[in-house]
Amino acid sequence: MRIYLIQRNIRVKVSVAVGKIALFRRPAVGAVVLVTSGAAVMLNGTVPVAADPTSLGSLTLTPTTGTDLTVPHLVTSAGCPADADGINVIVNGPNNFTNYPIVSTTDVGLSHDSPMTVDFGVSMKDAASDQSTSLVAGTYNVIFQCTQGLGATPIGTFTTAMDFSDPTHYTVPGSSSTPTPTATATPTPTVTPTPTATPTPTGGPTPTPTAT
Repeated sequence: MRIYLIQRNIRVKVSVAVGKIALFRRPAVGAVVLVTSGAAVMLNGTVPVAADPTSLGSLTLTPTTGTDLTVPHLVTSAGCPADADGINVIVNGPNNFTNYPIVSTTDVGLSHDSPMTVDFGVSMKDAASDQSTSLVAGTYNVIFQCTQGLGATPIGTFTTAMDFSDPTHYTVPGSSSTPTPTATATPTPTVTPTPTATPTPTGGPTPTPTAT
């Protein structure tokens, strides 16, 4: 490896073991051009680090209450960025439940201009078993990711969560866990029949006494 550092007409060559890398500094702007294997990358004094994926909106999970055997349904509030070419869903939570792909990367259901829907691939109980762990009380974050490229790099996310009160029952934060009461029908009162009028006796003519 040979490294060339040029600044104000001073050239320093450093020989290392393998390959060739050249660094050139422009005094006027302080930028560095890194050339390796024929590719060039601009660096501003530090190695670039991938930015955190942008939050794109909200994620609705239904049913809002359920058990470890429930397979939830997800709906995003919007579509993915135009340069996204895939989607996936990961879940993170306590007890070594880490970045589990509850929905594997796919382009099925991908949209760039409207909300997207997808179902969990498995229940939370099966997901825990697949990681040789078990569910415990705590919050499990559900992250719907818009991805790009063969490495499925996240470029935007929609998030929600599942709060497990115990290993088998969850509630989505912010949702009401109290079921809506069922309306009880009021019985129609029975109509009391109208009493039948007693007929008035018909008066007959009083017979005339016969004279003796």
